[in-house]
Amino acid sequence: MDPPIPPLRDLSDRQVDIIKSTWAILNENPEESGEAIFYTFLERHPEHQKRYTAFRNKPLEELKGTPQIRRHSGKIMNIFNTAIEALGTENCKSTVFNAISDNADFHGKKGIKKEHYNQLRDIMLETVAGACTLDDEGKEAWSCLMDVVYHITFNVLDELRK
Repeated sequence: MDPPIPPLRDLSDRQVDIIKSTWAILNENPEESGEAIFYTFLERHPEHQKRYTAFRNKPLEELKGTPQIRRHSGKIMNIFNTAIEALGTENCKSTVFNAISDNADFHGKKGIKKEHYNQLRDIMLETVAGACTLDDEGKEAWSCLMDVVYHITFNVLDELRK
């Protein structure tokens, strides 16, 4: 069964502040933060490593800290940085939509499915919560942000399947 599309949420000013302040912690060293997320994803879901030609025939342990994994991790961080920087601005909706939908379109055409995104979501939320020592309010703010991201992503994936 296909995972449902999360609701499109409006983030409160407080949630935007929490997201931006915690993102600043992660964005102090974006390659390292992105690698923590992406490496954990591949570690927990090794079946996905074969999807990446640069990683396909290498033991995961040998990838840690390499330019290839750092480059891909940086892309993850750039997409989120674009979206998070736009929060609370006049062009928020269009900027977030464009950044997320372009990424979803690219990955959807490569066969990435909703369940793969949900696997990454769990790891992303866990990594952010740990790195930023999020309380329940912080976890909820990030969960709401991920609902927005995945609402856009899942709609794009559904359109690609038509």
